[in-house]
Amino acid sequence: MSDIHVTPADVQQHVNQAKPGDKFILAAGTYAARLQMKNLQGTQAKPITLMAGPGAVFDGGVSADAYRVKANQMADSVYQGKVPGYPKGTYPGLYPWMAEGQIVLQGCKHIRLVNLVMRRSWPTLIALIDSNQIQITGANLTDGTFAIGALGETTSDITIEKCKWVQDSVAQRMWQKIDWASIHGDPNEDGVVDIQNDWRLFDGDFFRAGTILGRVRIWDSEISAAFNAVHLFNDLPKKPLCRDVEVAHCTFREIRDNIFEAERVASNWWFHHNEIINCHKWISIEQKTSGYFYFFANRGWFDSIQGPLTDDHSGGGVFKTPKEFKSVTGPHYFFNNSFYLRGDYLRNRILSRFLHQNNALRFVAMDDPVITDPATRDKEEIFPATLFGNLGSPPADLANRFTTDWKTLDIKMQNDVVAHTSWPALVQANGYPVQPAAGVDPLFVNPFKGDFKLQNNSPCRGHAGALSIELVDGTVWKRPAGGDIGAWQGDELFDGPAFVATPANA
Repeated sequence: MSDIHVTPADVQQHVNQAKPGDKFILAAGTYAARLQMKNLQGTQAKPITLMAGPGAVFDGGVSADAYRVKANQMADSVYQGKVPGYPKGTYPGLYPWMAEGQIVLQGCKHIRLVNLVMRRSWPTLIALIDSNQIQITGANLTDGTFAIGALGETTSDITIEKCKWVQDSVAQRMWQKIDWASIHGDPNEDGVVDIQNDWRLFDGDFFRAGTILGRVRIWDSEISAAFNAVHLFNDLPKKPLCRDVEVAHCTFREIRDNIFEAERVASNWWFHHNEIINCHKWISIEQKTSGYFYFFANRGWFDSIQGPLTDDHSGGGVFKTPKEFKSVTGPHYFFNNSFYLRGDYLRNRILSRFLHQNNALRFVAMDDPVITDPATRDKEEIFPATLFGNLGSPPADLANRFTTDWKTLDIKMQNDVVAHTSWPALVQANGYPVQPAAGVDPLFVNPFKGDFKLQNNSPCRGHAGALSIELVDGTVWKRPAGGDIGAWQGDELFDGPAFVATPANA
């Protein structure tokens, strides 16, 4: 084991000769060339480490404004069928080039990336291809389509901790100045991407994976001014891929589209002890096959509204659910969360084997202090936020709201405290058997500033129902009745079950 001091001029040469236990310490300077780390094999006891010293910066040297037109042209070439493997009409984006990272790990094992500073690298800052046992710690990442992109069915065991990602370094630009459709909308009426005016370079993610094995742990990180945060695809539904994803103790701020998104097939995903501030859509579970999802001890709030005033995608919402299920492999649990909300909750579509319990929800009211902010007051769509879509008396058309077939689909919403004008009487009248259900203010200390501790006289204190949570390994985590409803239990956050991985033979 040895420390090897490297510079921009010789880092590639040294890395090519890496042995187990080598630690490469980057000297101060600008590392402009792409770094290729191929077939490097450390061991658990002797990983290979790339560590940035003070003043060491990976810098691709291209700003978002400089890359914008090129990115739009690339996205349009995908849509026009000019990229091999992508037929005409494929959604326009930069994902075919995700492997083009400023740092590329290919065929690697037991690699540690420590304290890296990376910026202005398009489309990807760090690419992981057919690699496993990768740890990324303390990275400070700015400006790119994908902060960390992962590819390959053997890619697994990725740990990302104490990292920061600011996708757009121009403050408030993506959050309030760029129209959502110019990033992720359909091509214009002429059937082409708007090359001069779109912003397709931002249609990316903090962690984006395409059909990887899984076992991804993202902890104690900050993701802000970004389009998406955590986004995994599984295009091979018959294979056990994209499993065992845990996102915990992270902060998400000004996410313009989705925070936590599973595509097509996913299993054993955990999202807990996170803070959500001014984000568009929080939880997207549109996959056709899913199970063993766990969401608990999260807190979410807003004091700003996304998009220019003309933007059609500024309503926001908590859940984005599938149109249909092919199969359900396990339960979906959502418990002991605390939110202050302005967007829709479960607006339409369906979900199956869903338990929603012990959550404390306060929806925005006209006399809330946040409404005095002109940026929020001018957004008429802030009222009314809906729980299950279009409700009415008599009940509204089912086509535009969340399913009422709760018995068949095994949906339960119980023991929640919800401050919303339709809860519980109107939702019950429209066919939603929420019970027991308290339609009162949870009495958070200060939800407008993200303080979800409970006031002394809160109706949430001491009224949580008993929990019985089935884990993927067949064990059951239980909590007796009598705790507090919501994320806070006195001065401590709700603990919840510990992460359990899918058994090797499952």
